[in-house]
Amino acid sequence: MRHIDTGNCNPKLTLAAGASKVFKETQVPRVDNRAARHHSLHSPASKFYHKRALPVRCQSYGLRTLSRSFPMAKSGGVDRNHDQSFGPKIAFFVLHAGVVAICFWLAFGRFDWADPFRAKVLAACALFYFLRHILTLFVLLKRRVLMAEVLGLVVFMAVFEIGFLLLGAGALSGSATPFGWLDWVGVVMVLIGSWLNSGSEVQRWLWKRQPTSKGKCYTEGLFAYSMHINYFGDSVLFSGWAILAASIFAWPVPIFITAAFVWFHIPALDAYLEERYGKDFETYAQKTAKFVPFLY
Repeated sequence: MRHIDTGNCNPKLTLAAGASKVFKETQVPRVDNRAARHHSLHSPASKFYHKRALPVRCQSYGLRTLSRSFPMAKSGGVDRNHDQSFGPKIAFFVLHAGVVAICFWLAFGRFDWADPFRAKVLAACALFYFLRHILTLFVLLKRRVLMAEVLGLVVFMAVFEIGFLLLGAGALSGSATPFGWLDWVGVVMVLIGSWLNSGSEVQRWLWKRQPTSKGKCYTEGLFAYSMHINYFGDSVLFSGWAILAASIFAWPVPIFITAAFVWFHIPALDAYLEERYGKDFETYAQKTAKFVPFLY
């Protein structure tokens, strides 16, 4: 039996899909002469090859396999392939509806909140966001939606929708905050942020329905002022929502969302759009703000 020394190749990096290929590429050629075979397997050159060169080849092939196995790592955490994903979308709708139902139960149920009016306002924000979500899920969103994405987002939505309501109701402070001018600023920010996000998406959706738009990069409407005006709109929305929660503990949510847009989603999406649209996207990027209109 021939002895094949695979060196210190890490088996965790060599996935099942690539193991056979690596083995075939690196095994010693068959020879009939026993002395020649012994020399080929135990000569200094052969030992150097197996102990030095093979691990590098195994690792590089394994990393390429991992990259192909996890394409979402460089796509901003989402699968950008087109798919109806009807099942996951229905599950998303039902689970989010359950979160909103809990918000209304907390706001309008028999609870002795310190600030019941603010609790009702925050429940209304959750309902408004849910209606936007329905439009996005069943009309605007054309890419594939995975159940893992659904479950992660539902948990996040439950944290901020229910959490904001409890903070605004005074569950932690035990006191009511008068509804003043800053709260009206928050209401306006929620409305404007929703318009920037959903309005820009609707504009793009209508444009893409035109036969002449196929294969082209959309740079019109609200997207003429910011390459990612929809993301900016969500940052404005969640900042206004945090204002309405009337608690400093609400602010990690808009800060986290904005940071995720700027340092995670936007770079990945830009790379995807540049690869898809090439020179057209590069020209668009050179003359358009990336996130905040007219500023950044």
